[in-house]
Amino acid sequence: MKLKPYAQAILLSEKDETAALAPARAAETQAALGMKRAQLTIEISKKETAVTQASSRYPLDFGSLVILLDDAELLRRSLAQLDAVAAQLFPSA
Repeated sequence: MKLKPYAQAILLSEKDETAALAPARAAETQAALGMKRAQLTIEISKKETAVTQASSRYPLDFGSLVILLDDAELLRRSLAQLDAVAAQLFPSA
């Protein structure tokens, strides 16, 4: 990388600096979105395991089972919405 002369560098506007950082910030945001997706996927797996365990208990607690199923479905919907948002924000990915 070639440095600009200091007299020119101090004249750079904040807008120029923001524009220069945009690709890196977009990549950082996309990576954060990937991490959020991974976290949701883990939560879904844990909730599905809890559903399996709850459905194999005796006596069966229908109330707890329904709550766990609702929680799992909410997480799946959140993941689907996150994927839809990601597709709109990062169409080339």
